[in-house]
Amino acid sequence: MAGCRPLGAPSHGSRSLVWRRYRSPRSTLASAFRSGEIVEIPETEVVTGDFYVAGNEVTVHCDIPGDLFVAANKVIVTGDVGGAVYAAGNEVTVSGSVQGTVRVTGNRIAVDSQQVGRDLFAAGNEIAISDSTTIEGGSYVAGNQLTLAGTYTGTVRLAGQRIKLGGHFQSPLHVEVGGMEVPGDASKFEELTVEASAKIDDEFTVHGRSPLVEEGRRSRSSRS
Repeated sequence: MAGCRPLGAPSHGSRSLVWRRYRSPRSTLASAFRSGEIVEIPETEVVTGDFYVAGNEVTVHCDIPGDLFVAANKVIVTGDVGGAVYAAGNEVTVSGSVQGTVRVTGNRIAVDSQQVGRDLFAAGNEIAISDSTTIEGGSYVAGNQLTLAGTYTGTVRLAGQRIKLGGHFQSPLHVEVGGMEVPGDASKFEELTVEASAKIDDEFTVHGRSPLVEEGRRSRSSRS
């Protein structure tokens, strides 16, 4: 075959042979990259490692064995991720299970994963965690409006203006209500609601300036 030399070829050809032997085929690259105005990765896509994707609208349906890095105006992740998820956008939805940590920032964030295997870090304007979600590690969430259902096995630390708790908190829960600069009477923008469905098994501490609005039972707490 033209252009190929056997193993016993002179040294001039050996350099070419070595290059061919260690070059990886495109289909087995450890990382994959994708970008465009509208990017949709189907369930049938095969990814062998980490995945990097950017665009205006990005939807990832396939499973990712490594880490997922995504940045877009609108982000939707429905596939399962074996590593961590790093996502940034205006609207971000993560509904696939994640074995690692989830780090997400955006205007509107929704976490609807069956499982987050490690920690959750979320910062945004409106953040909602569904009742079907279980977070195995710690949860660190900051934003304007926070709605937390689901199950939390690790420590939870929240900071926000309006916070609604409806999940099962198995470890210490620390809440900071308010603290943001709001023109006029800031207290009317600050609210903490503990729904009747909420279960708080451990220490529950609350810090804030405005009265608490409660439904149901609140466990051990303190305000300053």
